[in-house]
Order: sequence, then structure tokens, then C-alpha cells
Amino acid sequence: MFTNETMNTIKQLDTVNTRIDLIDNSPVQNWWENISKICIFPPRKVETIIDTIEQSLKNNCPIPIIISLCPAINNLKSPNDKGQTRELVQLTCDNQRLNLFIEELFDLNKLTFETLGVPLETMLVFADVLENGANKMFTNVDKWQEIASISAKNISQAFLNFDGDRPGEFQKTKFKVPKVRLQSNVLMQAGKANLKHEDELKKVELECLDPNTQTFDLFIKHLKLTADTPFVTTGFQTIKSAETVWNRVRFMLAQCTADGVVLPKMFKEMHKKSFKENILDPIFICSTTRLGGVELEMDAFEKSGNPSMAIFRNIGSWMKEN
Repeated sequence: MFTNETMNTIKQLDTVNTRIDLIDNSPVQNWWENISKICIFPPRKVETIIDTIEQSLKNNCPIPIIISLCPAINNLKSPNDKGQTRELVQLTCDNQRLNLFIEELFDLNKLTFETLGVPLETMLVFADVLENGANKMFTNVDKWQEIASISAKNISQAFLNFDGDRPGEFQKTKFKVPKVRLQSNVLMQAGKANLKHEDELKKVELECLDPNTQTFDLFIKHLKLTADTPFVTTGFQTIKSAETVWNRVRFMLAQCTADGVVLPKMFKEMHKKSFKENILDPIFICSTTRLGGVELEMDAFEKSGNPSMAIFRNIGSWMKEN
């Protein structure tokens, strides 16, 4: 069953497809037809996506995208004596899903370059910011800073390994290896630029608890979706683990909404050299393949005014065996 948001997006897609059909055999049409084939769920704000592609083509500049990579996590079979349900682990450069994700990103760039003549410009963020009270959920929060730093380095090494196995391929399609940035560092720089990510996050977290807001409705929607695609396998076995799910959903909705406000502005500051003229608003790429997770990200990005797509089949769920 599609949600109301998905049905509205399908109607929006029909409008965009009609618009593109009028541009007979244009590069944008070719790009869109290929992108539509690889999307795992319908994209959001598709008119904005098409406008971005057309403007990038007109200005002969890269397609701006933002991708946040989530941490690698092991779920415990049952809560431990402290009520903790998950363990943070290092994301290694030989992780199968990570390497398949890099291949998918490379293929997306190749498709974009071959159809439009321009490459991608990717802001890649490793999400190392945990919610308040994360120590109640994770067994090893005290080691997280080290785990996150090593994970970011391993992601960079995985790109280098991929390049080494395909000599010359990056150059042929102008594939620019993205710099792996820790989200905490990006937000620290945002704070110096007077961009208040924490304020945006707290605002949305409060709205999630206020029945008079539309954000409350989104929060309830995503709580219900966790029944089908749970954040935590032990989610509703105890009161503590159920409360963890509530807090986790609230944090993720607020985090993604705040990212949608702050990260596009940071993208424009950090990627100036790659653009000749004004930098276009970037497209967000979802960081999960789960229906509930994708809908949460898309709802949050749309709430903050951003287009988004879910196009990778091997992003997130790093400890899952393919």
C-alpha cells in the first residue's frame, strides 16, 4: 500500500513526465527516463529536481547532491541488563554494502555525465551526531568518537580502493571523489557561520509533541511505520525499548529536517570552486532502503523545502548481508 504522500508524488511524476515528453529526445528527458528506472521509491519535489537539472545543463555546472551516511550498528537479540538494544561498530573499507554503494554512486555519476555532459558534485556527510540519551540505547557510546573517526577514514579508503581497481574510469566520467565529512565538524562550521542546526532540531522535536502542529501528525505517522519497518528489533518488548523507539523517531525526524535547513547552505559554502555561477540548491539522496526510513527522510527534507530521491539499493543497513 502506498501512503498518501507517495500517491501525491505519483501524480506529481505524471505532470513532470508530461512536461518532459514535450522536450523531444532532450538530454533532460534521457536523464529522467534512466533515473526513473533506478529509483526505489518515487522522488519528492520532482519539479524542483527537473529545474535543477535544466539549470545545471544551462550553466554547464555539476549536479549538486547531498548524501548522509548512517553509522554501522549491530542490533542485540534482546535488551541487556541496562536496557540497551544496539551496539555501534566501525564501518570498514571492505564492507560489502559500502563498496556496492560506491559503485552505485559511480554509476549515477557516469549516467549523469553521459546523458547531460556534466558530473555530480557530492557533499558526503557521515552522521556521527547521536541524540541525547543515546547511552540508554547503545552499549558503547563512550567509544563513539573514535569509531566514527575511523569509519570516515575507511569510507575514504574504500573510494581509493574502488578507483585502484578501475584505473582511469574516474577521469573518463569526471567522477570527483567526495570528501568524507563528519557531521559534527560540518555543524561546528555551520555554528561559526551563525547557522543554528541545534535550534532547528529542538524546534522540530518540540513540534513532534504538540498535537496542534503538522509535525505531530508526521511523528505519529512514522511511529506507526516502525511497526512494519522497525528501527530496533527489540522495539516494543519492554517499556524502555518502546520509549527508545519514540525518542529515536522524534530525533531522526528533527535531525533530517534540521539537515534540510543547514546542509544546503553549508554545501554552497564548501563547494564554491566547482561552480562558475550561483550554486543551485542541492538534491538530497536518501540514506536508507527501508520504506519507513525513506519516507521519514523525504518527509523531513520536504518539510524544510528540499527535493529528495531514493536511488541506491546498498546504502545504510551496513551490517546486513546481501
